[in-house]
Amino acid sequence: MNNTEKTLKVVGFRGKIRQLRKKWINKVLGFQVTVKDGLEPVYTTIYSVFVPKLSPKYQKPHIIFHMANGGGTSFMRFGSPDQVVSFCQDIIEKMTSERWRNAWFEVEDHAQKILMGDLQLDEEFLDITQWEKEIINGPVDWQLLYAKDTEEKS
Repeated sequence: MNNTEKTLKVVGFRGKIRQLRKKWINKVLGFQVTVKDGLEPVYTTIYSVFVPKLSPKYQKPHIIFHMANGGGTSFMRFGSPDQVVSFCQDIIEKMTSERWRNAWFEVEDHAQKILMGDLQLDEEFLDITQWEKEIINGPVDWQLLYAKDTEEKS
């Protein structure tokens, strides 16, 4: 018998190796929406919604809501189109509520102040621990003003 050993020498390899197990699901009907990342537009997330064909394992009709990006994939199963619509309407109702709108405007105000160099460490809207590390270790000369200190001066 011929006992040969195969070896592979890799020199200077840099990168990530990820095992992918792709499974194709046959579809009756579906669509995809691609959304660019809100902070880093080079990244995208693909949302797919589809009705898979019936199979021996899945004999009941259902809808799959699938999300995929560079960080991974995830999917949810819904029993009917009404459940998908209800899920989406619930998100819309919460995000258009007065509480969400007010919080969003506050966060926008804090972001604008940061861009203008006026950093007020209000722990309701800022990650204080991260900002303190940045102020201590970072190259930018920030002035520490805590929200409670500015309220006392008013």
